[in-house]
Amino acid sequence: MEIRALTARAQNAERRVINLQNQLLASEEKLTVVNQKTTSADNKWEARVQEYEKRLKAAEEKFKRERQGGKERALELENQMKSYQRQIELAQKRIQTLNEIIETAGLKTPGKGSPAPGSK
Repeated sequence: MEIRALTARAQNAERRVINLQNQLLASEEKLTVVNQKTTSADNKWEARVQEYEKRLKAAEEKFKRERQGGKERALELENQMKSYQRQIELAQKRIQTLNEIIETAGLKTPGKGSPAPGSK
């Protein structure tokens, strides 16, 4: 009887080992599938990160170009403003010179007090 009991226990143990081995194989297969999915997801995220880094770099470069362009445009406008100021100063000097010539010649400008010479 003892041999039968031991044989039965051994057979039960072997069945449990086989069941556990089957469960282990199934778990390993599931793990392999999960690892493949995870690897795929990781690759997708890595590609997204690289794409966003690429976009960020492009945006930074664009910002730098626009900023530099703005500085250049501001410099152009400042130079243009200085040129216009010089032109205004020269025009004012010419006007002053003409007014001095008119005053020294004894002429009066029309509309500034007395009628033009030769009119009544």
